[in-house]
Amino acid sequence: SDLDVCIVFKDDREKNNDEVIRIMQRILRAMKSSNTFENVQPVLHAKVPIIRSRHRQLHIEIDISLHNMLAIENTRLLKTYTDIDPRVSELGYMIKHLAK
Repeated sequence: SDLDVCIVFKDDREKNNDEVIRIMQRILRAMKSSNTFENVQPVLHAKVPIIRSRHRQLHIEIDISLHNMLAIENTRLLKTYTDIDPRVSELGYMIKHLAK
């Protein structure tokens, strides 16, 4: 996706799978009833449940997950690599493009 959104709750308590599914279903309903998103697709029974969609006006692909701390840490790691050598960013875009 072009934009990965990870929702983290203030209580910092790990959510069990049933809670995650319930919350994701509420987000899913809100997104489907909105005119902001199109192609709203739930992937709720994956290891990390996500909702995939596309922003109508910006034409960007969006993935939404809950409390996916590993993804956040991976993003920070990639930023650190890019800070060390900006070519890492270009390499990442090339790999992403080739993977499609």
